[in-house]
Amino acid sequence: MPGALDQGMGWDPREDADLVKNVLKLGETGKWGKVSEKLGTVRTPQSCEARWFQVMKPIHSASRSLLFP
Repeated sequence: MPGALDQGMGWDPREDADLVKNVLKLGETGKWGKVSEKLGTVRTPQSCEARWFQVMKPIHSASRSLLFP
């Protein structure tokens, strides 16, 4: 079953960093398959999208607002 391997597995810091890098490079609209491929892990496009919008984007936005008020 595709994606079954990534269910319940926590994201490690390298995956988070790679996710941010690839989303900033490729964009966050309709490119989740490419983002998932670039990670080179078992993460599905759906898990990458969920991780970005639920966890990483809010953190990334908050840190940018601190750096660039």
